Amino acid sequence: MGQKRMFAFLLLSGLCTLHSCLRGPYHIVHNRTTWDQAQSYCREFYTDLAIIYDQADLTQLEKDIHNLVLVKENKTWDEALDYCRRNHSDLVSVSRETDEHWVKRRARNASTDYVWLGLRFSCALHHWHWVSGEGLCQRKSLWHLHDVSGHTGAVESAGEQRWVNQSKTEKFNFICEKKEREPEVTP
Repeated sequence: MGQKRMFAFLLLSGLCTLHSCLRGPYHIVHNRTTWDQAQSYCREFYTDLAIIYDQADLTQLEKDIHNLVLVKENKTWDEALDYCRRNHSDLVSVSRETDEHWVKRRARNASTDYVWLGLRFSCALHHWHWVSGEGLCQRKSLWHLHDVSGHTGAVESAGEQRWVNQSKTEKFNFICEKKEREPEVTP
């Protein structure tokens, strides 16, 4: 059976033994290949094909892939926040590595050097937090913060794609989280 089938396969980029660690970041590769070839590719360049244990894993994967939208309009941080809340859900909050991966992918298509994130600095509490209310789990390799004069966070759209602080009056593209679909109500 020499016929090849089209598989969009998922790759894991980290090695963990715990079920919770195996969730992302996922990489989607669109190649015409057999399952065995896909598995060999994933094992050579990553860890293995992704493991989807249950419906919750599949649902989370679908949210990770489809829940972000890059808005290619130049707005201040406050304007971007307002736009996202009116038209989608909110400015993106990056609370997991999977989110970080998809945010960076979306940011690469921006028409500005930086892309607004839903990140701001609280002078009163003297720490960074997401608009979702979650605190920031600092990964120093991502940050390029020598001061907090900007008080709002963005990601570089190219290069190392570090998170940086910018003046909230600057105008950049931004990433919104899409609204979850409302369940249909039938009479």
